[in-house]
Amino acid sequence: MMGIKWWSLLISAVLIIALSSCAQPTPEEEIQATLDEMIQVLESGEKHKIVTEYANLSPDQDIKPEDFTNHKAEQLLNYLNQAKTRSPIISDDQKTIRFQVPASHKDLVFTKVDGRWKLNN
Repeated sequence: MMGIKWWSLLISAVLIIALSSCAQPTPEEEIQATLDEMIQVLESGEKHKIVTEYANLSPDQDIKPEDFTNHKAEQLLNYLNQAKTRSPIISDDQKTIRFQVPASHKDLVFTKVDGRWKLNN
């Protein structure tokens, strides 16, 4: 009888560990990872990837990677680094995240598109 209880406890413990390791990341964890990726992209000099991979552009916006100047890249890098130190403001539906960044005159706004966080501005 005692062996069955231990066996049940062991199976329960293994299931709890397995299920907790499968937990989805929180929006906070996801956006921090996105900020890290974007910072790395900008620091590596591949600023065109910001427009092609991280910008949430509407179909009527005609923005090309070459429109993203070095000055804009430096500004965005500064804003992203500041955002990393701030608490994100997450919408109720968890599809929009804002950061109030002191150096910027407007918030950085991210929207979840196809499972990825993309910068709106």
